[in-house]
Amino acid sequence: MRVVEALFSAVIILMAVIVSSQIVVFPNPFTSRTRTDLEKLGYNLMFRLAQEGSLERLILEGGDDWENDACILFGTLLPVGVYFNLAVYYVVATGDDVTLQPLNDHLITNAENQDVFIKGGDVVSIEYVYTMEINGKIKTLLFVLQLTRGER
Repeated sequence: MRVVEALFSAVIILMAVIVSSQIVVFPNPFTSRTRTDLEKLGYNLMFRLAQEGSLERLILEGGDDWENDACILFGTLLPVGVYFNLAVYYVVATGDDVTLQPLNDHLITNAENQDVFIKGGDVVSIEYVYTMEINGKIKTLLFVLQLTRGER
């Protein structure tokens, strides 16, 4: 009788494990799962590109199609399943006033549809201030990078 009870409880435990493994989705350790992970990813990416001088080369040497080059660069460096929007502004200070002049003519993004930023869950916005020297003058740029997770 004890053997039957042991077999019966083993079957129940096995069924519970099988059912729970079908219900629970285990996180992929190679993707970021929290809002702070997305923020760290964005700031680390911007810092690395600034440190290597890639942001400066992109803007100064990119020519008229620098937005497409930026889209390829960010799309390559970000993990699969992370969507981005990037806007770049010149920061112009005149007296006490500070104005932002858009540098890109169109939205720099890898998302086919902007609905992914509305329906995608966590969306983080990273603002990265970058200064560079152009023709002996110091120019300040503001990079606004929005990140979200989604399916590709």
